[in-house]
This record gives sequence, structure tokens and C-alpha cells, in this order.
Amino acid sequence: MRFFLTFLLFLFTLFSLFVYDFLRKKNFYLDLDLDIRTRTVKELILNLERFFGLNLYLNFKDIKFEKIIKIEKGKVVVVSFKKRKKKKKFLLKNIPIREIPINLKIGHLDVWTGNEGGVNRVIVKDASLINNELEGEFLYTNLRSFTLNGSIKAKIQRDTLTLKDLLLDSEYFSAKTKGEIKRNTGEILAEVEIKEIRKENFTLSGTKINAKGTINLPVLDINAKAFVKDLIVRNKNYGSIEGIVKGNYELFDKLFLKGEAVNPEGTKIKFTYDVIPEGLLTFSFENLVVDKNTLGINREIRGEFHGNGKVDFKKMFVKVNAFTENLEVIDKKFKGDVLFSYNFSGNGSLNFEFKNSGYAKGNLIINKNKLEGEFSFNDFPVVFQDFNAYLSGEGKFKKGKIFEMEAKIFANNGQFRDFSLQRISSDVKIRDKEIEALVYYGNSFGFVKGKFDNLKGFIQLNNFSLEGKEKSIKISHGSIEFSIQGKSINSKGKLGDLALNLSNIYAKTELEFNFNKKNEKITLEGNGILNVRFKEKSVLENFKYSLLLLDNNLRIFGASKDSILRVVYYISGRSGEFYGKIDKKEFGISLNGEIKNKDVKANFEAFYALLREKIKIKGKIETKEDQVKISLFPTQLRGKRFNYRFNGLNVFLEKENLSVEFKGLDVSLLDKKLLSISPSKGVGTTKNFSFEPVKITGVLNGVLNIAYKGNLYLKSSGTLNLTLLSKHIGSLMKSQMFGKLDYEFVFDGNELKFLARNDEPVRINSLYFYEPFGSAMNLELRKDFFAFALTGWFREGFLNAYAISKNFRDFEVEFVYKNLPVKLKDGIRARIEADGKGKVVVKNFKEIFLTLDTLLDGYVKVKKLPEKKEEEKKTLPVEITLDINFKTENGLIVKLPEGRVYTALNGRIYGKLPEPYYEIDVVLKSGRLEYFGRKFFVKRSTVKLLKEKDKELTEFDFYLNTVSDGYKIFLLVHGTPENPSVYYFSEPPLSREQILFKLISGGVNEGILPVGTVLANELKALGYVKGTIERLFDVNVEIGIKTSSTGEVGALVKLKKKLGSYFSLYYQTASTKDKKDTFWGAEVRSPGSLDLGFSFNVYSDNTREYKLRYVREFDF
Repeated sequence: MRFFLTFLLFLFTLFSLFVYDFLRKKNFYLDLDLDIRTRTVKELILNLERFFGLNLYLNFKDIKFEKIIKIEKGKVVVVSFKKRKKKKKFLLKNIPIREIPINLKIGHLDVWTGNEGGVNRVIVKDASLINNELEGEFLYTNLRSFTLNGSIKAKIQRDTLTLKDLLLDSEYFSAKTKGEIKRNTGEILAEVEIKEIRKENFTLSGTKINAKGTINLPVLDINAKAFVKDLIVRNKNYGSIEGIVKGNYELFDKLFLKGEAVNPEGTKIKFTYDVIPEGLLTFSFENLVVDKNTLGINREIRGEFHGNGKVDFKKMFVKVNAFTENLEVIDKKFKGDVLFSYNFSGNGSLNFEFKNSGYAKGNLIINKNKLEGEFSFNDFPVVFQDFNAYLSGEGKFKKGKIFEMEAKIFANNGQFRDFSLQRISSDVKIRDKEIEALVYYGNSFGFVKGKFDNLKGFIQLNNFSLEGKEKSIKISHGSIEFSIQGKSINSKGKLGDLALNLSNIYAKTELEFNFNKKNEKITLEGNGILNVRFKEKSVLENFKYSLLLLDNNLRIFGASKDSILRVVYYISGRSGEFYGKIDKKEFGISLNGEIKNKDVKANFEAFYALLREKIKIKGKIETKEDQVKISLFPTQLRGKRFNYRFNGLNVFLEKENLSVEFKGLDVSLLDKKLLSISPSKGVGTTKNFSFEPVKITGVLNGVLNIAYKGNLYLKSSGTLNLTLLSKHIGSLMKSQMFGKLDYEFVFDGNELKFLARNDEPVRINSLYFYEPFGSAMNLELRKDFFAFALTGWFREGFLNAYAISKNFRDFEVEFVYKNLPVKLKDGIRARIEADGKGKVVVKNFKEIFLTLDTLLDGYVKVKKLPEKKEEEKKTLPVEITLDINFKTENGLIVKLPEGRVYTALNGRIYGKLPEPYYEIDVVLKSGRLEYFGRKFFVKRSTVKLLKEKDKELTEFDFYLNTVSDGYKIFLLVHGTPENPSVYYFSEPPLSREQILFKLISGGVNEGILPVGTVLANELKALGYVKGTIERLFDVNVEIGIKTSSTGEVGALVKLKKKLGSYFSLYYQTASTKDKKDTFWGAEVRSPGSLDLGFSFNVYSDNTREYKLRYVREFDF
């Protein structure tokens, strides 16, 4: 080592004598601080400028020459001024790998290189070359802010370089490389991971590449495989991409790559890249899917594109051609192509055309800082975020020093989110910073004109509407004026009949407003009238309100006959108070509180009318910083039918931590315990929350689990005790059930499932059937599906019914029955066996259609017909339409107050309630009836009842006969209830009067059929009989009929004989049951002008009655 230093000193002497003068002209500077005794160069500084086109600067400190040369710290700067020349082809046939006899350690070396291409920096740390084994760390950076960290472990042995571990890590990728290189052959293996890239609307997950390089100088062959898990463009994932890359590299001369990639969706990309010397990239693609997820919109659009392109890095030019055969936009398909070309000097063009029944086409010319283009549409579906429509129109634009555009666009069949739009047309002109636009929407229109920072305009509304599924926004008329000047905005308007219809909520208001904004000061004034309905029930009616925002104070007032609202808020003081109340017959709520900063304190009270009782809740709400407390106070109700005791509820929320304490609920119906829900506590966060299991006892017996994990989760299972339920509501249902149903209930976010069925038969005793029966029930309830099945079996019959709904507004119920033992009570009692089938259809809870075909047989007992009462016609809450066909198979035995008949029925009831049409034919096959104490035998008789659109009648023909004193008497009663008539004769023949006296002399008439009434009315025709008797016996005869309060009709005959001028005898007989209708008596009257009389009667029950009458006229 001493010899080396001496030799170095000798060279330095020669350098000073022969070379120094030349280098001095190159600003050569050398400073060497050499300590021969310690064999140490404390500092070495070398500066050389313009030396073969290079500036060179070196600075080393603490170089120790021992067995291992140690460089503690150093800096090297090399700047090249040479212009790049075309490289001559150079073939490297072998690498001069040989062992190095020097051992070296470097603590810190900072190397800078620069040329016209840029500046690079490499920092070497803790590097060593000992016994031909290389280790060290390095950091590479450049002016493009690219940083690469690395470390290396390698060994040189003879002519072989073994790369044990080369680790590279940067912001964009990391790599692990190892291999073995000889003088002209070798193999390198690399594992590369492209790090995840997240940008707005773009995500590329970590990409793994396994590469292998085979060296066979002068060529390096490259083989690599890559896998991309996720490549997400907006909401579209093109991921699970597998690709291969192959290539070869002739050192310092040629580099050529080619590859292809494919994903499970069928997208395929191929490329070739001539990196050196041509700098040309060509590529092609197939089945590249572009849809609503790619574009980030909420409307259906999808297309599969194929195409090709190239990038010429020498000529600085790019060109892409894309084609599609099936671009599906909303409900149409298009063929189209897109052509794009651009050179990096600033010139290019873009052309596109899509066509089918409609079309869209356009072109754009790029000329450095100038743009010019035009476009046209015809019935072309366009989708932008939540808006879609079919566009027609054209336009053109250009941009140089100023921007200019003119366009006329028409939009038909538009839709915004769930709203259907009316026709939209627009005429827009823009020049520099000025705009003029006229827009029509249906019968409404708007206009704006001016500079972008100084605009004026107005909007005129006429039958404006936005129609959506179960919701709509409508404005019958209105106008708005506005102006914008810089940061100032002024607007005023008047809206008439602004109506919002949202599912079960309907709100309608009239509104006038003034709005002004100047700098940060805002003034808003408005007033109107509001009406709100919920499920057709009025919530707010003629609610007059006003609002005023002035000087950072907000005031809202409103009132109607049963509601009030008052809000005062001081924006600058961040405090206020509020009060609101709704007091309806069916429900009510009141709320009052105050606001301080962000803290709110409020008390509330509400009630809801259920089963003619008011269910009430009271509570309070408090918020403070990140805390929210809600308390429902204990309440109880003791009503006539319904009782409950609610023990309270507490909710506490702090940031995302949530706790709930439910204190239990007991419910009774008709003073009998119906249901008990046990107390329970819940803890968690607003994202993950669960309750302790809740026990349910009473009519329901089970356990309810409540949790929240992004969605509300409810699960319950148990039994429904029908026996206990019947004890509560059996009297209302007029039935008793014995048994139970097993149920299972699950609600998970938007998914709902409720199942109930019975394993053992449920026994039912019903007042509507004259025998108990067993039944099986099965209920299934889901979010958009309802089904219920019922099977009932009797001794000789059955009933099957099935109900289904797919939207909970429309229902279908089908049923079939055989030998159904129907029982009726209240006025008409019946035991009927029925066979038939039917169907009930419910539409939107507004229309009900009932169709029924049935056979009837059995026994009917009619005590009396219900009296018809004239009532005002009531409008039913739903529209009910009937189509009922019925007839008897064997017939009905009908028991009437006057006897019994055997009947057959055939009829139809159809039309809308409450006044349906009908056509009913009744045949009385046979029977026996009793009128006036006499038995009548019924022969085949008929009754016809008919009601049509403008016709209503009841017609009957009753054929009867009876026997009296050896005479057979035949009757025909026919006609209508309003105009009946009777025909009768006898064998042997009798006169009309004789027949009639024989018919009615036996007693009274009580009955449903109009036979007795018709016969009694015939007494009016007995004037001839009366006259004959008076002439024969010189008596006064009075004949009449009597109808008692019980409904009986009887005949009266009274004979009166005068014995002189002042004394008379009389006798009366009757066919009624009343004892005082049959009597005899006498009457005495005073002579002269004195009107004084005395009479007495002796009745058939031997009771007596005496009367004294005195009449006197007074002249006042």
C-alpha cells in the first residue's frame, strides 16, 4: 500500500510538469490533502470544465487506504454538453465480467449526472465490494419527482455475476429480481407489483407481473405474465385481466414487445410495440363493453366496441378507430363508429356517427389553439346522469380568441330519475361571455339573456308537471323573474296550486316569494296556503303560513283551525324557539322547544284514535354537542274496550354509540290480557346495534330478536294462541277457535318474510255454520307477495280458499265449497247446504269485484221481512261490483208465519252496490198456508223479481185451493205488490160474495205472502150484500176490515136495529182474535134539542162497558 501511495505521488509530479498547463485552460482545479503517515486522503477536490464536452466535479473526504479502501463520503457531478448523435449499431457479444482484486467500502456517495435530457441523481449508502461480493443500498431521483429505492446483493466469481437479490421500490411499483449472468448468456427472474392507483372515477388494483429474461448475447428474450384483479372505471369493473408479454432486446440497438390480455367478460386487447428504433405502438381491441356503470349514469346503455389504433412516438402522432354494431341506448340499438386522430403539434380531429331509426353525428377539428365543430341529432336517446331523453336538433361551435355556439335542441319522452318529462325545446346562442336562451317545457317557458355575470330572465309556468311512479309535482300556473349581477341575485315569483303527490302524502300550496342576495346578505320573504293529506285523511287544511328571513333572523308562522306553527331563529346568535300543534279528531301532535347553538330541547305529545280510544305518548328530545337523548314517558289507557300500559323508552346517542332501554308494554282487550312485551336493552353503534331478546307472551308467545347492521334486522318465532284470541274477539267475530298457529318472522333490510301455519287442526265454532268444523291455515308474507290458504272440512262438506297479492294493493281470492252448512239468523233463519265456487278481485283498495256460482238446498224460516227504511243514499268507501248466479238443485223448504212452501230458485244479482241489478225467478212447487183460520194448499206458483237499468218490478202468480163445507174453492192471486188482483171460483159453484164470506169467516190473517191482504181488500166489493141484508131484515149493516198493531187483518160485520126514535140495539162479530171486536149492546138518546146519550156494551169475554155522552154548544 506504501508503494501505491509513492507511485501516486510520482504520477502527480509528472502531471504537474507536463499536463497542468493544458488543464489550467480548462479551469482545472485539484486540491489533495494527503497524509502519507496515516495513508489517508482527508479531502480530494477535482474540478474540470469543457473537458471532451464534460464538466466534472469530484469531492471525496476521508479516504483510507488499508486492506479495504474506505470512502466515508463523496460527491460526483458530471454535466454533458455534447449533442446527441445517431448511435452506430453496436453489438455486444460478451460482457467483460472478471473478479476485481480491490476491496472497497463506501459510506455515502452522491452522484449527479446531467445532459439536455434532464438531471439524474443516485445516492449510494453503506455499499461494499469485499472478496467480489457486492452489497449496498441506493436511491435514484430525477427532476420529474420520480424516486426509486433499492438494494443489491451480488457476487462475482470468475466470469459469472450472480444476482442474489435486487430489490426495487417506488411510488408506482416494487420489484424483486435475481439471476445469473455470464459473459454471453444468463437468466434473470423478476417479480414486479404495480401498486394500486386510485383516481376520481378510476381504480387499478395492485398488478402482479412475473417476468423472465433469457440472455443470449447480443439478444435478451423477455417473457412475462401479468394479472390485474380490479380495473374499475366509475362503477364498471373490467378486472380479472390475464395478460402475457413477449419481446426481445438487442442491446443498444433494438427493443420489440408484443402481448395480449383478456378478461372474463370477453374483452381482448393485442399490441405490438417497436420501442427501438421505430418508436411505434399499434394495438387492437375486441368486445370492449361500455355500459351505464362505465359512464356512471342510472339509465340503461350498453355497447360492445372493437377497433384499432397506433401511436407513433417519432412522428408524434396518435390515431384510434372504434366501431360498434349494437350500441343499446334505453330501448334502441345503433351502429356506429368513432374516429380520432391527433399529432402532438396540436392538430387533430374527432368524428363520430351512430345511426339506426335515429342518428347522432358530429365532428371536431383541432387546430392548435382553435376548435371548430358541429353536431346533429334525430330521435337519438341521450343519457346524462339521472336524465335521459330522445334528442333532435343541430348546432355548431368554434373557439378561438372567443367561444361561439348556436344550437336548437328538442327533447321528447324525457325522464329525470323517476319522473316523466314533457316535451322540451331550446334555442341557445352564446358569443364570448354573453348568452341568450329560450326554453320551452310543455306549455311552460323561460328566457334568459345577458353576460354570464349579468343575467336577466323569467320563467312562465302553465300546467307544469313532473309525473313519476306514485309521485308527481304539478304547478297549475305561476311566474318567476330573476336577475344575476356578480354575486347579487334578485328573484320574485308567484306559484299557484303547487301540488306534491308522494305515495300516501298529498300536499298542495299557493306561494308568493321575494328573494334577494347581495354579497353575503340574504333576504327571503314568502307566504302561502298549504293543504296536506295523508292516506286521504286531512292533516293540514287551509294552513296559512308566512316566512321572513331578514337581518339574519328567520321567522316562520302558520295556522289553521286545528293546527299552528311558530318558528323564530336568530342566525347570528344561533338560537331560537319553535312550537307546533295539530289537533284532529283521529290524531294529534304537539311539539315545543328551543335551540341554543347546536343544542335542541323539545317536549312532544301525540295521540292516535284506535278502537274509539286515544293512544297517547309523551316525551322529550335533547341534543347537546354529539349527544342525543330521546325519552318516551310511561303512559296508560283504560278504555271501554282497549287498555294498555306503556312503561317507557329511553334512547341515548353519543357520536356513533347508541343505547336503548325499552321498559315493557302490556295490552288488554275487553278487560282481558291480550299481549305482554318484556323489557329489553340494546347497545351498539349507529352502524351495528342489537337488543337483548324480547319475550312476547299472551295471544302471541315467542321471542323477538332486534339488530341493526347497516340494515334493520328483526327475527321472531313462536305461536299464535287462537283459543285465547277467540276469548277476546270471539263475540265480534261470532266465532270461537280452538288451536294455535306456529309463526316465523324475519325482516332483513328490504327483505321481509312471515310464515304461519298449524300442525294440528284448528277447530272453529261459527254462528254462520250449523256445525263445527276443522281447519288448516297457511300464511306467507313477503316484501312484495302475500298468500293465504284455508281448508275447512265438515262432516259431509269442505271449503277451500286461496288469496294472493303481489303488491299489497291488488288481491285475488278464489274459493270453492261443497255441502257447506250455512246458517243464518236475525229475522231469517236458515240451514242451507251450498255447493259452488267464486272469486274476489280487489284493485288498489278502491274496486272490489265478486263473482259467484252456487247451488242452494236446505231449510229457511222467515219470521218477518225487514222493514224498508227510506235513507239517504250513502257513497261506499270502495266501489263493489257483483256478479252472483244462484239456483237450487233439490229445492228449499221455506217456513213462513202462515205455513210452509217448497220452492226452487234461479237468479242473478249483478252490478254495483249499493243498488245492484237482479233477475230472480222463484217457483213455489207446493205447500200449505193458513189465512183467516183456513188451510190453503199451494199449487205451482211463481214470483219474478227484476231490476234493470230503468226498470224495476215484482210480479207474482199464486195458485191456491181450500175446502169449506163441502165446497172446493180455487184462488189465483196475481199482479204486483202495488196493484194485486184476485180471481176465485168454487165447485159446486157459489156466488162471489158467498165464496168470499166462506174464505174470511174462519179467523185472522198473519203472513208474509200478500194472499190475506188481497182477500181482505175484497171486502170493499161487498156493497151489494150489505144492501140486500138491510132490505130483508130492516137493519143497518156495516162491513169493514181491521189491521191490528201485530199485523193481523180481519173482517168486521155490525148489525144495528132501531126500536123507535130514541132506542137502538146492535150486534158486532169479527174474525180477529181481539175479544172486544165481538160484542152486543144498546143505546138510548134523549128527545128534543138536548144532546144526551147513554150506551152499554157486553163483550165476548163477559166484560161490560158503559158510556154517557153530553154535547152542548155555547155562543160566545
